[in-house]
Amino acid sequence: MQSIYSAVKKSYKTHLIVWIIFIFYELFITTLSFTVSIPIAVIIFYYSMNILLFYVNAELIYKFSKRYFLLPVIIAVEIVGYCGLIYILEVLLTKLEILNVSRGFSWQSIIRSLWRGIYFIGFSVGFVYIVKALEESKQSERLKTENLTNILDNHRLENELVKLENNYLRSQINPHFLFNTLSFIYNGTRKLAPDAASAILSLSEMMRYALKQPGSSELVNLRDEVEQVENLMNLHRLRTKNKVYVELIIPNDINDVKFLPLVLLTLVENIYKHGNISNENYPAKISIINDENGLSISTFNLKADTPSKSSNGVGMGNIKRRLETFYNDRLTFIFKEGPSNTYITEIKVKAV
Repeated sequence: MQSIYSAVKKSYKTHLIVWIIFIFYELFITTLSFTVSIPIAVIIFYYSMNILLFYVNAELIYKFSKRYFLLPVIIAVEIVGYCGLIYILEVLLTKLEILNVSRGFSWQSIIRSLWRGIYFIGFSVGFVYIVKALEESKQSERLKTENLTNILDNHRLENELVKLENNYLRSQINPHFLFNTLSFIYNGTRKLAPDAASAILSLSEMMRYALKQPGSSELVNLRDEVEQVENLMNLHRLRTKNKVYVELIIPNDINDVKFLPLVLLTLVENIYKHGNISNENYPAKISIINDENGLSISTFNLKADTPSKSSNGVGMGNIKRRLETFYNDRLTFIFKEGPSNTYITEIKVKAV
């Protein structure tokens, strides 16, 4: 909430009812005690001034509540202004024959205005602190809810990454046996079929990387994941005989950059799976920039003419949740369709 006006606007009916009850209560007590009849114009005039003072004071106290040294000055200025305004309007309205209340300048009239001013300012200060207490209570409940939601999200993301890792590579065969076999095939084919040997080596490195990944909330060296991206790109170049066009752009050093595992690799896999990367004039681009502002990862590619049946956004949604849970407000993540049938993703993590 930015002002008392917002609180009043939301519950103006309640305020109106309370003021009506309060005014009738005071008039009843006054009539009962002094047996006098008060003209309607007088009632409207004085209570309008009192209500105005109440809300003006509430607004100022709300805005400057943390500047305690200013509060006595604000209240003093309000009281002086209120008493002066009452006196001026009494004289003016009496001369215009709208009211007949002016009693001229006297200590009695000053004390009466001073008392009413302090009286309504006191009510106003109490109202402000009730509003602030309610706001703090709501904020506390919201933070508790957000904290609980984050805890649940963390547990869910941990489970999702475990499933992702298991699905990525289910090693029911002993990994050492598997890698020894791949090494044997590589050594047997590197002279007879260099391309096949290169593909086996790239696949072996990717499988090693997938097997040794940490939990979803742990970071890895981004350079290690970039190496697996290069292995993936090499596999596709070999498979298509260099008929795919994907550029990896890393203009500065990323050797010491830590990042969540399998995010970059998933983005690149999506390019090969869902993108059109056969147009030499419009190659797909993967850009990684690390500077004083933080880390920026972006991808750009043409969309495939025939969308993949499995292109349902689940993978991107999982990436988004993992990044948001870990980086919170340091993260900016965008994935969208761009102009001319293109697709763009942008990840920006602000430097600490």
